[in-house]
Amino acid sequence: MSAPKLQRDHAAGFMQLYTALLSRKADAYTENGVSKTATAALTVTNPQLLSFEITPTDPTVSLLSPNQAFVATAIYADYSTANVTTAAAWSSWRTSGPAG
Repeated sequence: MSAPKLQRDHAAGFMQLYTALLSRKADAYTENGVSKTATAALTVTNPQLLSFEITPTDPTVSLLSPNQAFVATAIYADYSTANVTTAAAWSSWRTSGPAG
């Protein structure tokens, strides 16, 4: 199973940033005739899952259209979202017959 698109996009963006930081030479300076270098560490973490949403919230089916598609959206602590429909495990307790 592959990561949702947003996670892949975040990972690609972070890798570009990381590569840019690595390719930049460390800040060097001389103090009292001694060469010194300043460096910094970068730690990147994935945002924490805050909640998820299933839509539509009021699904309808009919004899002419007996199937209903759903979309699962993950909402992260940084308020970014990702469509995780294909990563979700879906099941139904009632697959045929009238409701009630």
